[in-house]
Amino acid sequence: MSQLAELQQAFQAYLLDDNLKEKKDFIVNDAKVGAKKRLGIYHDAYRLRIVEALGNAYGNVKKLLGDQFFSTTARAYLKQYPS
Repeated sequence: MSQLAELQQAFQAYLLDDNLKEKKDFIVNDAKVGAKKRLGIYHDAYRLRIVEALGNAYGNVKKLLGDQFFSTTARAYLKQYPS
């Protein structure tokens, strides 16, 4: 497996698994934004995009449940059934 493929696989595993230990070795750590924060940004943004897509696909369900409960339910679904 190439180094790029390993990097992509490790990054995908981090995004999909809430409990995975952070892999700081492939993220640049600098004075502006540390590796932990950079990883957190991607981790959160990935979930927000999926929740938004589910909200667009199931707009009536979202209206019925309300934004907060829909978001909580969608995140639980993502945890149970990752992409």
